[in-house]
Amino acid sequence: MQGISAIIVVVLILLITISLASAGYLFFSSIFSQTTSTASQTTQEIVSGLSQNFIIESVIGEKVIIRNIGQSPITNFAIYVDEKPVNFINSSAVVQPGELYTFIIYDFIDYRNSKSIKVSTKTISQSFPISIKNIYPDLADYIDSPMNGATCDSCESCTQALNNSQYSIVILIQDILDYSKQYCINNPTNFSNKIFACLGHRIDGTRTSYSYGIYLNGKQNNTIKNCIFSDFHSGIRLTTGSFNNTLINNIADSNTYYGIAMIANSNNNTLINNRAENNLYGFCMGGMPGSGSNNNILINNWAVQNTDGIEVWNSNNNKFIEGYYCNNNNVDINIQSGVNNIGYNNTCNKTINYNDTGTTNCTFTC
Repeated sequence: MQGISAIIVVVLILLITISLASAGYLFFSSIFSQTTSTASQTTQEIVSGLSQNFIIESVIGEKVIIRNIGQSPITNFAIYVDEKPVNFINSSAVVQPGELYTFIIYDFIDYRNSKSIKVSTKTISQSFPISIKNIYPDLADYIDSPMNGATCDSCESCTQALNNSQYSIVILIQDILDYSKQYCINNPTNFSNKIFACLGHRIDGTRTSYSYGIYLNGKQNNTIKNCIFSDFHSGIRLTTGSFNNTLINNIADSNTYYGIAMIANSNNNTLINNRAENNLYGFCMGGMPGSGSNNNILINNWAVQNTDGIEVWNSNNNKFIEGYYCNNNNVDINIQSGVNNIGYNNTCNKTINYNDTGTTNCTFTC
């Protein structure tokens, strides 16, 4: 029996030794494989990085245009204004060699002072100096030589300039704060076919009942851009046949009712890169039955921390594209009534009677 026991002990020791040797082989093989894979991946990244290069060709308004002048595709972009990161469309784009590509910044940037824009990837950074002429190209001629345009510094002077038929461009040159009357800019008779630009300045009220930052009734073909409206009943209200107007890069903040509203046959308006926050309703399209606001297009707009982000009633054929509607207290998009109000590539969490094309609710969640 003792001889058998000794044999069993020897066999067990051999089995344990073989097991330990196998485990050690597998462990060191795994480590070697991982090290080799990591080294190979790092080498590939270095080689790829050496063959990547791009230039910033131009900055026009909110558009940053780059060209891939390297020999490899480029991706994983980030954009900074004065070293601060900003949000923009298509950060995961893959730009092929030789390709010209346009990014659109949808954060509101105060461009009143000259700044620098930087575009970065994991391996390359390029900077581009900008001035007011880059950001407001349609105002560059006026800035150099004030022809067919005027500046204003108060609700009254802005209204007067916008009502002057000889001016096609009116520029607000300072903040207007704590304006206590009902209307700041109240439907100037000749306010059609004009540009009103605030250069990032604020038009601020005192929360007076039924007060408006800009109120337009039956006005067409205007551009309102880079303004901040706060503490009114409504920041901007387009009503009664105001159509073909364009609102770009405006902020409607802390208004007691509407941020930006299109009411009563206010059709075919375009809203790009606007932000509505801390209002009762961020963006609204509505009217009485048969006189709603139709065929409006909202592109890259934000509605955050309102009661409702978007509110639509008795209005048809409105389109919502690549918007961000999040953290609203009640609902992000609410279609009370109307048909064919559609959209795609929006970000939100809660909708009523609305789905992005091809999905439920929005394409992306907050």
